Amino acid sequence: YVIEASKDIDYLNGVSTLDLVKIQRHILGLEDLDSPYKLIAADINADNKIKASDLSQLRKLILGVITDLPTNDSWRFVDADQALTLDLDLEDVNYAIELTNVTNDLMSNDMVGVKIGDINESASTNSFSTVEVRTVGELILTSTDAGLTAGERHRVDISATAFNDVSGMQFSLAHEGLTLIDIESAALEFSELNYITREDITSVSWSNSEQISSQDVLFTI
Repeated sequence: YVIEASKDIDYLNGVSTLDLVKIQRHILGLEDLDSPYKLIAADINADNKIKASDLSQLRKLILGVITDLPTNDSWRFVDADQALTLDLDLEDVNYAIELTNVTNDLMSNDMVGVKIGDINESASTNSFSTVEVRTVGELILTSTDAGLTAGERHRVDISATAFNDVSGMQFSLAHEGLTLIDIESAALEFSELNYITREDITSVSWSNSEQISSQDVLFTI
């Protein structure tokens, strides 16, 4: 007999740019993930390795470029009796429990559910779960007020009055009647992989392995 479990819905449950930051820091050796289950959660594309391609796929999910993970489920279930350590080889993880010569009831075969992409364990597992507060205050982005003329290209510098010790941010920008052409790097490094525009809404996910403080222009739209 083989016992397996599956759950493949709500890929964004518990997933945010904060998880990207944690995976990125682990890859660079700045802050190792502290649980073998977090290592499983960080293997976004299920190739049994944690590398830059996992970051790329998770960011696409966050930005809505993809709505599911093409090579992984939203949850993976691990044999609870398997002794996992922080130096485990992901290829050795048991995602099924095999039973042989069953002659009586065996009621102690349990599995541990791992939400893929949720490194900080913020996923809701039932309707009574509470929303995690991920900040200690507000980060207000600002720009200089200006009149925009139809048919002309304009540059808008974005700053923040208190951009201190920030390693990631995620937001959506509504710009009805305007076409966003590009987001250019300034104090923050941006590329076309950090944002996507659908009609009049641009979704942004920026992360960095180190915390950044800046009083200068962060980026230019």
